[in-house]
Amino acid sequence: MEDAKRSGIAECVHFLGPKSDSQPYFVAADAMAMTSRQDPFPCVLHEAMVCGKPIVAFDNAGGAPEALVGGAGIIVPYGDVVEMAN
Repeated sequence: MEDAKRSGIAECVHFLGPKSDSQPYFVAADAMAMTSRQDPFPCVLHEAMVCGKPIVAFDNAGGAPEALVGGAGIIVPYGDVVEMAN
């Protein structure tokens, strides 16, 4: 939350906290942006895939690029948030 406040976007971001069933949130989403920079095995990508959501992730960011090979998602340059947004 502190990063959202410092970035001036706190009023646009809602942190829902832990959920025992994440599927309704994935189903309601238009896409999945994997913004973490280090996650060796991002299981959240698999949850988004099951719901058929397009996924965007950073290159060289843990296991996300490997999970998205073969057209399963879009890989953008590491840290390029403008490209991720596009």
